Amino acid sequence: MSGITIKAAAEGTALELAMIGEVGWDISASMLQRELVGRTEDLTINLFSYGGDAIEGLAIYSMLARYPGKKRMVIDGVAASAASVIAMAGDEIVMPESSFLMIHEAWGLAIGGSNDLRHQADLIDRISTSYRQAYSARSGMSDEDVASLMAAESWLTAAEAVEFGFATEAAPAREIRSAAVPRGRFAKVPQALVQLVEFVEPSRPRAQVATAKAEDLKLLVTAPAADAKAEAIHSLIPGTQTEPVPMTIHNTEAADREAAAIQSERDRARTIRNMCEQSGAGNEKANEYINSGAEIGKVREELFALVTGKEKRSICSRLQDSGDGLLGMNDQEVKSYNILNAIRHFSDPTDVRLRQAAGLELEASAAAVKQSGRELQGSFRIPADVMVAQIPGMGAGRRGIRADQSAGSFTSGGALIDTDLLVGSMIELIYNRLSITAAGATVLSGLVGDIDIPKETSGPTHYWVGEGQAPDASEILVGQLSLTPKTVGAKTVLTRRFISQTSFSAEAWVRSHLSRKVAVGIDKDFLYSPGGSKRPLGLRFTDGVKTETLSGGQSKTIDGTSYNFGTFLNLVEMETKVSLANLDVPSMAYMMNAHARGAYKTTLENAQSDFYILRNNEINGYPALMSNQLVFNNTLFGDMSQVLLAFWSGQDIGVNPYKYQDSGSVEISILQDCDFGVRYPEAFVWGI
Repeated sequence: MSGITIKAAAEGTALELAMIGEVGWDISASMLQRELVGRTEDLTINLFSYGGDAIEGLAIYSMLARYPGKKRMVIDGVAASAASVIAMAGDEIVMPESSFLMIHEAWGLAIGGSNDLRHQADLIDRISTSYRQAYSARSGMSDEDVASLMAAESWLTAAEAVEFGFATEAAPAREIRSAAVPRGRFAKVPQALVQLVEFVEPSRPRAQVATAKAEDLKLLVTAPAADAKAEAIHSLIPGTQTEPVPMTIHNTEAADREAAAIQSERDRARTIRNMCEQSGAGNEKANEYINSGAEIGKVREELFALVTGKEKRSICSRLQDSGDGLLGMNDQEVKSYNILNAIRHFSDPTDVRLRQAAGLELEASAAAVKQSGRELQGSFRIPADVMVAQIPGMGAGRRGIRADQSAGSFTSGGALIDTDLLVGSMIELIYNRLSITAAGATVLSGLVGDIDIPKETSGPTHYWVGEGQAPDASEILVGQLSLTPKTVGAKTVLTRRFISQTSFSAEAWVRSHLSRKVAVGIDKDFLYSPGGSKRPLGLRFTDGVKTETLSGGQSKTIDGTSYNFGTFLNLVEMETKVSLANLDVPSMAYMMNAHARGAYKTTLENAQSDFYILRNNEINGYPALMSNQLVFNNTLFGDMSQVLLAFWSGQDIGVNPYKYQDSGSVEISILQDCDFGVRYPEAFVWGI
């Protein structure tokens, strides 16, 4: 039922307020004022509206912003347009995963002479400014970023709204209400809502909506100066405005969208006919699918069952607790997985064709989130099956998969897939770019929970005993190295033209590029991170790691400061300190940057020697590895096998198509849960 209703909450200490329908028609400031007059209780507000009158939305926002009780705003399906600014008045803004928040620039209609039209344009600009300020005040985003979102008519999911700061909490999905929406009002209604919406012809605006006198309207849209939220709309001074501003658009734009919808339907029909022809299902079956409005993904599953004689089960339905973080994706699914499919979809979530093309990637993401129990931190998650696909021993069926260009036989599902690309596993690519793994670090992958690695802190005491005597009991003290998931992230920008590419090399480049960015961050923090609640402790700050002061060797000026790179005796002393801890093993190695490598390549071991300290990429028989992640004159020596590098299942990718809206580029963020630690810190010495 449309309108505003209020009732006591079940616990009797708060009120439940429902606001449903068109702003300015079913929901108005005067209605709300009647319901709230004299009240101070906390409110739970269930909001469902596709918007309506822009000024009325600001008035309701201001009224709620200055209401003295606590306000928990729940978006019960959709808060679009004018309703989205009303939602910003909540102290808490909760969005079920099935809900949407839509923000855009204000629209209006006008008739009259040139001065009338200029006046209306100025007013719409001022309204858009007020909306932008309200969104910025809530989210903390810059005016420029919010303006880009508004210009794009952005339909934000619960996860995106929380990420951008427009909501405070994502809640479990609810059934979305259906509603009638004036045809042509919005350009980008998400496909998830299209089936629930009845598009009707727009009605004539009511002449008396939002027709308050200027002084009354100022009172409605003005709040106490101490209220930051209400301050966001102070720039709106309606003056002589007495007509409503209906949120609609020109008929020509509606016609363009209708033509686009017709073309989309033609593409769907053509794709279904091709699939039915390849599978032998015939034209009659194709007509049945087309006329029933069946989605391409559903058609693909049914044809798979028809051809293979067995139903294609969803990845979620096949989940098993294997303990290695794998979902159980089959070889064909792993080979077909394409990161760019998912990126294209989230670059334009309203394009149904892109959504259908990303069906496998979205299904795998949902299954990975379900199995891990860890909340999704981006737009989608790359499952461990894809990340470890070419690492020997990582899960049955994952070895030997190749990046074939053909789709294979139809009976194995080949003719029912759109792409068939596999370019190295994500984790393997990260490994290959880490200097610490090149030096011999131990890698643990596919983890699903916190882990504790035992280590002896003291050994048993030995005794000499006489015949028939038993040695006294002695304890072996055991400690633990605990590893817990910590999230490392990186960002990059891809152009829309690049994202549109479907070639083998484009997919390969994206995986390689993202892996490189993560690897650089992990490498740097392994060496120098000071630690904390969100990041691991680096080797430079780990208790037990020894140091050696470098002196007497070559001096170099780096970034305006002079550093000494030490002598051969300094380096031998570093080796000695590890040996004294009984931790010297053949796998020990040196690690240094380009400055140090150059210095040691041109410094003799001693005055009588004909050999330089560093030759044939070795120092004193130990490998000398180069990494510019080391700073200044720092040189590291030790046994890298004592380093444990842990990766947890899944890798989250965030897609933000709004930040660089003007240039057409898309921001991509990558998040990976990992941790590292050292079993025996005494196995390392820093030369500084």
